[in-house]
Amino acid sequence: MNSAKKKWMKVVTALLLVTFLVGSATGVQRTVLSLYSKGLVGAALLAFLPIVTFGLFKGTVDLVAGALSDKAGRRRTLILGILVYLSGAVLIATAPHFYTLLVGNILVGVGEGLVFAAAMISLSDIYGTEESATSFGLMESFVYWGYGVGSFLAGMLWQFYGVNASFSYSMYAVLAALLAAIIGAKETRSLIKREKRAKFESKVRSVWDAYKLCLRKPSLVSTYIGAHVAKFTDALAWAAFPLLFAAKHFSDLEIGALQGVITFLWALSMPFWGHMSDKIGRKALIFSGLSLKALSLILLLHAQSFAEMLLAATVVGLSYGLYYPILPAVSVDLAPLAAKGRALGLFRAIRDYGYLTGGLVIGYVLDCFDVATIFYFTAALAFSDAFF
Repeated sequence: MNSAKKKWMKVVTALLLVTFLVGSATGVQRTVLSLYSKGLVGAALLAFLPIVTFGLFKGTVDLVAGALSDKAGRRRTLILGILVYLSGAVLIATAPHFYTLLVGNILVGVGEGLVFAAAMISLSDIYGTEESATSFGLMESFVYWGYGVGSFLAGMLWQFYGVNASFSYSMYAVLAALLAAIIGAKETRSLIKREKRAKFESKVRSVWDAYKLCLRKPSLVSTYIGAHVAKFTDALAWAAFPLLFAAKHFSDLEIGALQGVITFLWALSMPFWGHMSDKIGRKALIFSGLSLKALSLILLLHAQSFAEMLLAATVVGLSYGLYYPILPAVSVDLAPLAAKGRALGLFRAIRDYGYLTGGLVIGYVLDCFDVATIFYFTAALAFSDAFF
């Protein structure tokens, strides 16, 4: 590690802590929300509305977050996002009705979009282009460790103390994230000037100029499409995994444990594969991860006992970690440094709209067919995505 980077390790630690805490707050919802909202409204498509709105607003805010990070700074965007998320977490924890839950989840989506975009851009500033996948692997690892902890705690708290205890945890986790950001986060925009290619690139004058530059590059466009479909399939993990586990008559605690295994292994493998991608390239690892993901969904569907389900969940988690941190690195590889925030914002927006399309399609298919159909459909989609 070079001396310049060592100076920023306290900031890196603060950013990773923030993403872990916010991730754990969202992890509660990944386990609880679809089951809880389905109990309020009955139909699967309506039950997935919180996920659909989460994706719609998170994706839209990713665009804003990228531009805001370039304009107002990474740190301000990060703290603003935490405050918005906190307001949503409070609303969900006190929600008496389904539509209050819906509004709370919109605010959570907006807040998470701002937080994770700002953290991702800051970390890429610190690590630089040559280690972009490494930085994204670290960040996404802490996000998904947070999701895993939140998933496990959600199942445990719900079983022993009721659903309100799960939502209350989200609230306190975000408060801790706010404190960590205020104390430890610093502005990192100036660091892009130290990169070798910065002196050779012309300044990008507007948001639209940045988007047009990105959308004219075929490699970036194919990456955006691949990332969108990958996030579409991630909506399955949020929406349909708990329903599948419940249909197989596992307890709330077992459901939380299975969700936790998937997200823990997802998180554990990402720094390694991100680092490997910086050394050996992007394409082969992305293809391998998406292909293995398709296979793992079929294994999960046909598992019967808890031990079989645990083994299948292990393969699911490892397959997700293989490609996930590598896709955003392509944006940093190809986009102008002066527009890096906007380029990553565009990537995250197109990717996270997969929550919107995934929630709508999965909810519709579940209402019209069954859980098995959506698993086969999503596996086929993931395998097709490997060829983008």
